[in-house]
Amino acid sequence: RPTRPIFLFSSIDPGGFPYAKRVGDWKIRASRDFRRCELYNLKNDPNETVNRAEFKPEQRKTLLAKLKKSVVEMSSEYPAWADRDTDWDAHDPENQPH
Repeated sequence: RPTRPIFLFSSIDPGGFPYAKRVGDWKIRASRDFRRCELYNLKNDPNETVNRAEFKPEQRKTLLAKLKKSVVEMSSEYPAWADRDTDWDAHDPENQPH
C-alpha cells in the first residue's frame, strides 16, 4: 500500500477515465469532464470489480476533489500536458460552491 497519494493520467484509457488517484486503500477514476467516476477499495477489491461510487458518496466527493486538484496542479506545472479544450478553472475545487 502506498504511503502517499498517487496521481495517474492516461491519454489512451479505453474506458474513458483518463484520470485516477489512489489515496490509501481507495482509488478513484474519472472522465475528462469529471462527470463520470469509479471508486474502488483496493484493499478489499484489488482487481477493481466493484465500483463503490454509488455506495460511498462522501468518499467519492472527497477523492474527486483531490483528483481535480491534482489535475489542476499538473496542468499549471506542465502546460503542454493539459488538454487545451478543458476549462481547468471550472474544475478547480477552490472555484466550486460549498
